Amino acid sequence: MTFEIQQALEAITGAPGHLRRKRVTVLRVAQAQAAGEPLTSVWSRNGACSKETWYGETRNGVRRPGWRDEPEVQHALELARRRAEWWLNVREGRALQRTLDVIVEAAPTAAMQLARMATQGIMCVRRGETMVEEEVKAAEVVKAINSLLDRADSSTASKWPSEVMVRLSWGEVEASDKNGLSDGDGIEE
Repeated sequence: MTFEIQQALEAITGAPGHLRRKRVTVLRVAQAQAAGEPLTSVWSRNGACSKETWYGETRNGVRRPGWRDEPEVQHALELARRRAEWWLNVREGRALQRTLDVIVEAAPTAAMQLARMATQGIMCVRRGETMVEEEVKAAEVVKAINSLLDRADSSTASKWPSEVMVRLSWGEVEASDKNGLSDGDGIEE
């Protein structure tokens, strides 16, 4: 928690028995909002206020404001929500970076395995403490080949949009459908 958030929480006023609950509720609402969770998850937790206390209620035609209507609560909530969003972004960024690090570290081994599958139809599998070579099915070989080609170069990638130039004696015509031909004959009209 930042000093700024701590100060904003300390600026919240209320009855001594409710002050801690009010501050805890602000932090839990901020966390839920930042995470995109429904606020119903807040009301069911110990230490938080009820939905009616937060939003306020109307009795006998008279509206009683809720805690969220208090300016100090709104200020603390905004600061806490922004900090919670920042933390979630940092945490997700770290998790993504760790994942990318693992992928980069495994890439050379994976590339060799894919090349072995594509060229020899075998793959190495660990069985306990030993490595065993196993034959792979034709469909797995095709997937391995496509996987290698997808990563080899943009021109060999199956998902990369292809673009073919057809030179004719009177000029150039560009065909840009998935197969590089517009109507099967290589000539666009």
